[in-house]
Amino acid sequence: MLSKEVLRRISELNRQAPASQVAEAHGPSPHAVDAGAVVAKWRAQLARARQAGQPTNARPGESMSPPAWREPVHDGNLHDLPPGRELETPVGAHYIIERPLDELWRQGQRWLQRWSRSRRVPVASGQHIEPPARREPKWLADLNGLRQALPDSVMFLDLETCGFSGSMVFLVGLLVAGPKGMTLVQLFARHYGEERAIMHTLWQIASQQTVLATYNGKSFDWPVVRDRTVLHRLERHGPLAEEEIAHCDLLHQCRRQWRHELPNCKLQTLERHICGRRRTGDIPGRDIPDAYHQYVRSRDAYAMRGVLHHNALDLVTLFQLTLTLLEREELAIRESA
Repeated sequence: MLSKEVLRRISELNRQAPASQVAEAHGPSPHAVDAGAVVAKWRAQLARARQAGQPTNARPGESMSPPAWREPVHDGNLHDLPPGRELETPVGAHYIIERPLDELWRQGQRWLQRWSRSRRVPVASGQHIEPPARREPKWLADLNGLRQALPDSVMFLDLETCGFSGSMVFLVGLLVAGPKGMTLVQLFARHYGEERAIMHTLWQIASQQTVLATYNGKSFDWPVVRDRTVLHRLERHGPLAEEEIAHCDLLHQCRRQWRHELPNCKLQTLERHICGRRRTGDIPGRDIPDAYHQYVRSRDAYAMRGVLHHNALDLVTLFQLTLTLLEREELAIRESA
């Protein structure tokens, strides 16, 4: 345990040490614990980490070596940020990235086409019947609403924020139908002042959709969208602007389907066990807010590559889980017909 004198020196250093002294500080003696030098060395490491765009959550004396997620993302189209463009809106500009689903998941369109062919249940005569009409439980009504709207008017949504509920949104990830099939759209705020612009564009896209699909979005993503929309005094239009909307939260669907078969129903657990994919070099979700703050301070977009890729993979997994759940439901209807 540190003595009162050492603790006093640490407190005094925290109040008084100028940046020039921190930059010139040496490491602790091998024969004694110099608390002031340890703190100074830590501060120097933090300063270097900020310049390099690294996370700054190490403790005094710990290494500031880059974490695993700073390894290169396996995507040849990325440079500093994925190819995109600046989009001007009536409330400001932001960065927008639009990419075909096939760039991220080559089998995605084939999965969608296969499901589309079987969305009406075949019977022995070769005729087609719709699922039997009955009073549906809420989970089934949500899933059927998604089934009927897919792919043309469903908006898959995943947010990246600066922390917990109520904090700033800096990245809106969407998967929507485009002229050439399902398209990943990412709305990115290059600094804190662009949040209003990305929320404006989100509502421009949402106004064309009728059903929302998320993962834990009823508890987090959609309440955040509504809160930030009110904060920025933005107008909302379309079916998703109503108080009661068609919202299929896949978290609840997946829990119902797999909670007894898997250790948990986290998105990446389902991705690994149900979708058969495992991520490499991915940034942990807990590190994403710090990575964005570092980017805003340093303007070094390197860390944002991993964040954008993480968000894109979340949407791909959400889409694949949707098709998997719908196929299972179609099979159940076919067997009961």
